[in-house]
Amino acid sequence: MSAHSPVQAVKLDECGLARLFGELEARIMEAIWSLEEATVRQICCHLGENCNYKTVMTVANRLVDKGALERRRQGRAFVYTTVAPRDEFLESVSRQMVLGLMNDFGAAAIAGFVEAVDQIAPDHLEALRRLIDEKRCVKKV
Repeated sequence: MSAHSPVQAVKLDECGLARLFGELEARIMEAIWSLEEATVRQICCHLGENCNYKTVMTVANRLVDKGALERRRQGRAFVYTTVAPRDEFLESVSRQMVLGLMNDFGAAAIAGFVEAVDQIAPDHLEALRRLIDEKRCVKKV
């Protein structure tokens, strides 16, 4: 994924991908990650009955403009794919967010991370500890 992020704003009061995208954008991203590639018709089928074809097409094209999706012509339709697998996309966005917080707010961001540790699930905390240990080992070499 490029250094440019398709995420233009973070909504702190939302959850999951809705923090990064609008509701329909998030649903379209999830649909394409699930399907791997899809036409607008396939996306609509995946999203269900209350799906408006033209609305999905407009939003999918906006996600192309933002850099979250790519499209290619296949016959008379466009086929949409994500620019990165879900895990890679989320890791990249998370890294950009953390680096941005660290660069913009320094010690306040670090203090916020430390305070947040109390609210992290034990398995996530253990994964964080392992990652920190790995980074320490790499820096020693």
